[in-house]
Amino acid sequence: MNTSTLDELIDRYEANLDMLYGDKNDELFKWRALKTFQKEWFSEKHTDFLTRFNAATKGFSIFIDNSRMHPRNGIVKLYEKEPQQVEHLFLDVLFAEDHSDLTVRQNNMDLFLDEMEKLREKYYPANWSFKQDRHSARLYDSRSNPFKTRS
Repeated sequence: MNTSTLDELIDRYEANLDMLYGDKNDELFKWRALKTFQKEWFSEKHTDFLTRFNAATKGFSIFIDNSRMHPRNGIVKLYEKEPQQVEHLFLDVLFAEDHSDLTVRQNNMDLFLDEMEKLREKYYPANWSFKQDRHSARLYDSRSNPFKTRS
């Protein structure tokens, strides 16, 4: 992938967001949610995983939760049961260093999902709405954020 071309396209997109979306459609909330995630996740002010997770995903419910599925709330509930395991699955599995190898990243994501599902089945077997999927895992992973290295 030509990252310099991608960076240029993202710069152009950012520079023209108001023109593209205007006041008709408030699509900017999506980018604000991604920036909030990045800012809060990497903030030094959060002293524990749950506070960090809640602050970072505050604007994310539109992306991952719906009337039937509540994966974000599932993380919170599972953290209440097994905080060390949930934190481990995020920091050491989903966010594990992969040196930009997408196969490794996908394997880490699959392991994260499998282990989260085991926790859900253990503590909330009848609550399928807490189930995580690739979509939710991808949104939690800040490397999916196109503004990761941007201000």
